[in-house]
Amino acid sequence: MTHNRALARGLSVAALLAFAAADDAPTAHAFTGADTPGIAGVEHAAEPGLEVAEGPRARAQPAVTWNRPPAQRAAAWERFVADTGTAWTPMWDADTAMPLRIAGAGMAMPGSVASADKAADYARAFLAEYIDLLAPGSRPESFHVVGNDLSDGVRAVGLYQYHEGMRVLGGQLSFRFKNDRLILVASEALPDIALPAVSYTTAEAVVRDAALSWVAGEVGKAWVTETSGPYVLPVISTGRVSYHTVMQATVEGRAPTSRYRVYIDASSGEPVAREQMLLYADAQLLYNVPARYPEGDRADLPASFTEVVYEDESYFTDGAGVFSWDGEGAASVSASVSGELVTVSNQRAPDESTVFEVALTPAGTGVWDARDDEFVDAQLTTFVHSNIVKEYVRVFAPGLKYLDEQLLARVNIDDTCNAFSDGTTINFFRASGQCANTGRLPDVVYHEFGHSMHWQSLVPGVGAFDGAFSEGLSDYLAATITGDPAMARGFFYGDEPLRHLDPEDFEHSWPRDIAGVHYTGLIFGGAMWDLRKELVALYGEEEGVAVANRLYYAAVLRASSIPATYFELLAADDDDGNLANGTPHECLINDAFGALHGLREIGNEHIPLGIQPPEREGYSLSARLQGTNARCAGDEVLSVIVRWQRRGSEVGEDLEATLQDGGDGVYEATIPAQPAGSTVRYQVVVEFANGGVITFPDNPAWEYYEFYVGELIELYCTDFESDPYAEGWSRGQTRGVATGGANDWQWGRPLGKAGDPAAPYSGAASMGNDLGDEGFDGFYQPQKGNYFESPVIDVGDYSDVRLQYRRWLTVEDSRWDDAIIYVNGRPAWRNRQTPSGKVHHIDKQWMFHDVSLSGQILGDTAQLRFALETDGGLQFGGWNIDDVCIVAAPDAICGNGTVEGTERCDAGDANSDTESDACRTNCRTAFCGDGVRDRYEQCDDGNDDPDDGCTPACFLPLPERGCSVRPGGAGDGGAAGLALLALLGLVGRAYHTRRRGRARA
Repeated sequence: MTHNRALARGLSVAALLAFAAADDAPTAHAFTGADTPGIAGVEHAAEPGLEVAEGPRARAQPAVTWNRPPAQRAAAWERFVADTGTAWTPMWDADTAMPLRIAGAGMAMPGSVASADKAADYARAFLAEYIDLLAPGSRPESFHVVGNDLSDGVRAVGLYQYHEGMRVLGGQLSFRFKNDRLILVASEALPDIALPAVSYTTAEAVVRDAALSWVAGEVGKAWVTETSGPYVLPVISTGRVSYHTVMQATVEGRAPTSRYRVYIDASSGEPVAREQMLLYADAQLLYNVPARYPEGDRADLPASFTEVVYEDESYFTDGAGVFSWDGEGAASVSASVSGELVTVSNQRAPDESTVFEVALTPAGTGVWDARDDEFVDAQLTTFVHSNIVKEYVRVFAPGLKYLDEQLLARVNIDDTCNAFSDGTTINFFRASGQCANTGRLPDVVYHEFGHSMHWQSLVPGVGAFDGAFSEGLSDYLAATITGDPAMARGFFYGDEPLRHLDPEDFEHSWPRDIAGVHYTGLIFGGAMWDLRKELVALYGEEEGVAVANRLYYAAVLRASSIPATYFELLAADDDDGNLANGTPHECLINDAFGALHGLREIGNEHIPLGIQPPEREGYSLSARLQGTNARCAGDEVLSVIVRWQRRGSEVGEDLEATLQDGGDGVYEATIPAQPAGSTVRYQVVVEFANGGVITFPDNPAWEYYEFYVGELIELYCTDFESDPYAEGWSRGQTRGVATGGANDWQWGRPLGKAGDPAAPYSGAASMGNDLGDEGFDGFYQPQKGNYFESPVIDVGDYSDVRLQYRRWLTVEDSRWDDAIIYVNGRPAWRNRQTPSGKVHHIDKQWMFHDVSLSGQILGDTAQLRFALETDGGLQFGGWNIDDVCIVAAPDAICGNGTVEGTERCDAGDANSDTESDACRTNCRTAFCGDGVRDRYEQCDDGNDDPDDGCTPACFLPLPERGCSVRPGGAGDGGAAGLALLALLGLVGRAYHTRRRGRARA
């Protein structure tokens, strides 16, 4: 049998009485509840102490103050001190304002030690003289001597307090005499007793039934042994005392063994209070589990709320793992990994119970240590730490009902290197040669519970379950419990963590570090950890963590994504219903979420310069900072630097920008004049007092604005205000299944989804991947290749031909997804690729982009293709293009015999596309792939197909000789060498594929 937790925490008195009244035996005084619905079994009865039926909780222990008397006793105390003329030290009851103890030099009381009668007379006389101090509101005759004892040279005289002939339960006075001096007075008397008039005394049968009904729900069997009364029952609560006229009934119980005194209102017959009278032997049950991971430190931690079997009955330990039993001897019990709040299922043997037989001695401990058994240790660890995380979360989420439900945790699942939550249960995998058993890693237990907490906490229609956000908040939960930002140490059998919220010299930032959900989650987790650090520095550990966790849970409840968390924290932090005037911790939130992690944006109102004519005075630019907070010292701008460089050269410098007169956050700088034909790149770098540095453009894959200097002629331009397909543009799909939306190039107005712009650069329309119209979400699709291609454009004899257009591109690092501009089938530009694969191209405004095309044009025509090729993982918004122009420098004419602009050569009439080593007709030097066999080339078929008899390097293929170290060298690499290369290649790509797979711990 097991005990119903709701009953242990107390149903209403009315509900319990109704429950008892519904029983089939209305006259019986014994009650057997084993088969009664709602009573599931047994647990040790309540701890000693008064438990009230309703109203303020009775205190468990007195609250005391020293020396200075309470205001209502000040006059009486002053008179007492003046009369006795000696030094006294009082201890006061803070709730009743009574002097619990008065000790000092004492007063002479001749014969008080030897004579019991003299001592009693002295006590009565002292009480009568100082009744206003010792028992205000009472008369001296209301106290009766009940004890008079001489032990070890000290005589103690005790008196019970009565009121209107009724015993005041707990009310008493006592005196200590030694060496014939009164040395100590103690008053537990109750002051100023006032009772309502009692019209009649409740019949004994009513008292019995009422008392029995209250206790019946706590035990398997109960009966009343005696009744007595009436009495005055004082209920002392914090700062107040209430008085009740009561009858008393003694109720014995079994399963568990118990004895209650139940106090019934003498007038109404309703229960007032009860107290458990038996004192139990108890011992603590501890489970030895890893503190962080099996190879590290271990600890004996309480087996909280754990089911144990004693004498064939089921009981539960308390939150400290303490089990109590009736009796003085040892108790032989069977412990388990199931309890009121957590039950663990061993998936290695799901039909078998894991138990621990132990003999507990009174005041002793029993320790279950299974460190040498992976599968049992996983059960113990998951059980203990699941209880820990539940109670930790209860502090900042006391209203979360999920915490009171029994959590199912499955361990030793036949899989490796992972764990998961399904929103309700948490689940852990066995060990492998690479990874530890995740059920033995407390951090992973906390993390997986964080996912379930998130799911169970969401306010419908307010928050939303976002995978990356859930990963971050779950990492933070583990870190705030352990106090260590390094999460899941021991995952790979060492002290190194699986993830780190606060890595040295690096901060995960939005949107730069958007990747898989675990990596993206580090942005929120890191921001919360940095905020926690600042709050701890401000308030100290305990209060700082409490404030951080309160703000954190506001995001858990109400945020729908990682960027939304910043505003939810501000709303939770607000103290006056006005976010515009700030919040108590807004500056700390701004620093942690904004400067360090990109979740609070300081904007830059700047339009890139685009095409500029040559200027003697240089090129003026201005930028307006938006979103800084004058209330926060960290937002003070220390410097604004404009860093520029001429593309393709070392020419450049840093310029200090100046704040424009009149302020308003506008900074100005002038880039010096540049020669015609230059493309100038520049960025704006802002340094703040909080140490934050923001660079505009805010795109780690494209860190510079650019503009072109010089006169140009337009060879072809379109602003997409008219139907591009009618003008000869086309679209197509090159890879992937041709499902709906696979070729998602659309013409119209972008709608701002998936990182897209909310409007074209100019006019009413632009071109892009998935503009987000009805039936579309703005994101390009995985595992697809598509393109948007221009008509063929006549570029004549111009040798400096350029594409200049406006671009708003969001795409994953080119290690995974490619955004490519082709000219005549040759790539002219592609997005950035990095070894980490984590530097994504995220434009946040329309950018001017200048691309030289001449190197890819072999004749007098050009055809553009904007292509997108994606893998199976992360997706963004893709291409958005507008105001596309093919332009040329008017003076750069290939064939006039003069090298100009971007020309590499110009032999005039001798330019040839057929002669070996000649300057080509596009004024480019001969090169491998131009279709002409030049000096040092063994062949040149004008393509890069490696299997057509001419390699892409313009060499004839080697004879079939296996894979050697070098041509003609010793050592046949053979299949082993090729296999090694294949493995290395597959590992690199497989890593990328795996990171998109199922969610990991």
